[in-house]
Amino acid sequence: MAQNFDMISLLPDTLLFIIISLIPFKEAVRTSILSKRWLHLWKNTTNIEFNEHFFVGSEFQRWDFLHFITLCIENYQENSIVEKLSLTLADPGHVTSSEIVERCVDFAIQQGVIDLDLDFSSPYWTEEDIEEPEALFELRTKVYENKTLKSLKLFSCNFPENELMKFHALKEVSLGWMELKNNAIETLLSNCKMIEILNIKKCWTWNRIDCVGVDELRLKKLIVDSCFFMEGGFLIDAPNLTYFKFHGNIMYFDIDYSSHLEEVDLYFGLEYENPKEDVFIYSTIRNFKYVKVLTICGFILKVPGEYYYKEDDDDHKRTWLDNGNSCECLTSTLKVVEMNNFTGFVNEILMLHFLICNGTVLRRVNINVQNEETEVVEKCRKVEELMMTKPRASNDLEILFSY
Repeated sequence: MAQNFDMISLLPDTLLFIIISLIPFKEAVRTSILSKRWLHLWKNTTNIEFNEHFFVGSEFQRWDFLHFITLCIENYQENSIVEKLSLTLADPGHVTSSEIVERCVDFAIQQGVIDLDLDFSSPYWTEEDIEEPEALFELRTKVYENKTLKSLKLFSCNFPENELMKFHALKEVSLGWMELKNNAIETLLSNCKMIEILNIKKCWTWNRIDCVGVDELRLKKLIVDSCFFMEGGFLIDAPNLTYFKFHGNIMYFDIDYSSHLEEVDLYFGLEYENPKEDVFIYSTIRNFKYVKVLTICGFILKVPGEYYYKEDDDDHKRTWLDNGNSCECLTSTLKVVEMNNFTGFVNEILMLHFLICNGTVLRRVNINVQNEETEVVEKCRKVEELMMTKPRASNDLEILFSY
């Protein structure tokens, strides 16, 4: 019988280093038990992930986790490049924890890290619990010495906004669970013109947030999730923006120069009662002239009233539906619409009816009911039957209800 050979172990070290770097860091460390040859190979990985959640959450095992970080740093192969380092550690305020975190960050900078991810938020925090979260850690000053950093993710980690202008190579930035101070976003975009992705989650500020840059700004993707701006709005002036996602309470924002904006995802929470908000939603969607994919939550269309649709029910029509013929994307670019949390309210049906009858280039409308209540499901099935009989402006339109 022919012997079974370990073909992977026959590969040269240079290829094994690449393989080690492509698998999760936890699995890379485990390869050390395979054989003597594999004992130290993991020390050459370019992707390091220190995640406290891999350890059981007792205080004893937290110290095991911190000790693990120390051992990994001390035994890492000298002169090796760390392309990505991720550290997840809830509440690093303890003196020993803080020292190890600082040592870990210094190690990443010394190894020429390109992608740095620091998350000190608690896994038990929820968006409802904390309205104005305070960061639990301060970013090390040595980080700003890294001129090659391309991706920076900071969660519950403060930073001096004036230092951000040194990151000229940054392409992706994520900020979460902190206060944005002194026009930090404007400073960031004005000086780091290579940024293509900006993700802001659960942040708050006393100032107005303006995502404004010069013509050279390359920002393509902007995500604003569950943030609280005291000024009540923000301005987006990004000529290359292609994707915009906003999830949170009704907040006024203005998007200029959106000729490249192709995909929009809007979710305004559970409450929607003020008619003035209706005008805002209409004017916002109307300005998306070149959007190809639009995702909205049914909550933004709800009004008190019956679930079922009436042909002569004009009293419940909303502002932007009444003036919908001015939505240029309906007849030029909009191909996919997704409606989430659909429950069959009058205004949801009116919008759906409007899309079907006026979307001349629409290819697909996805309606996600996401509600198991028998009454809601029955009403939505009646709506589905009704919509399937409506004349369609697009011969290629497919309407899909998901329960």
